[in-house]
Amino acid sequence: MKKIFVVILIIMVFVTVANAELKFNGWAPKVGYNFDSEDISLGADINFNTIAEDIYFIPQVEVDFLGDLKKFAAGVSFQYFVNIKKVDAFFGTGADILYLDYSNDFADANDTSLKLHFLGGFQFNITKDFHMFTQLKTRFIDDSDTTLWFGVYF
Repeated sequence: MKKIFVVILIIMVFVTVANAELKFNGWAPKVGYNFDSEDISLGADINFNTIAEDIYFIPQVEVDFLGDLKKFAAGVSFQYFVNIKKVDAFFGTGADILYLDYSNDFADANDTSLKLHFLGGFQFNITKDFHMFTQLKTRFIDDSDTTLWFGVYF
């Protein structure tokens, strides 16, 4: 099942890149709170232009290095934006490759897995080139992982 999903994800990314003229549109450092590990997470989104009307292709990286459980995730999202005056509501889906490393005095373990995710939030358009956002992202397959993010697009 996971191998089929990885193949589908790779095909989706290649089709997206091949059919759209992707142009760098900005990047966003972000900080989040993970409700499951109860830790602070750091990340960044890279925003490209639309691949279809109001749909954006957004690669993401995220790290959580506090406590005994260390996480690194790299993935892509397809996000749909709805403009409401100076605020954009958005929602989307995508996939992440998640690497976990658990280490303490009693045990060491690590795991790599593929996770689907859903996300949604609001982007506040302060100026043409400066946007703040908040986002709730939930990963799933086998177990869930939910993070509330805050960030700024440049």
